[in-house]
Amino acid sequence: MNVSKYVAIFSFVFIQLISVGKVFANADEWMTTFGENITQTWQQPEHYDLYIPAITWHARFAYDKEKTDRYNERPWGGGFGLSRWDEKGNWHGLYAMAFKDSWNK
Repeated sequence: MNVSKYVAIFSFVFIQLISVGKVFANADEWMTTFGENITQTWQQPEHYDLYIPAITWHARFAYDKEKTDRYNERPWGGGFGLSRWDEKGNWHGLYAMAFKDSWNK
């Protein structure tokens, strides 16, 4: 390897290490914001949401007939959630869902 390849590799690794340092420096701030958003959404939801799946579609062109014949075309499912909008217009939600997927007949 010539010197320019070593310089390029060193520069790449150095830049990655600097980026990782910045991420860890902001990790505490990020975790605090994340926790506050969860707490506020849980304690002060603006909406109570009900999730009901309405459409199940399988890409027939992507699978052969043998596979699509094994699909459950009417899977059931649903969920419930709490949500709110913040002052920046961002949506925050906490929700749980359960469903039986198309592989279970």
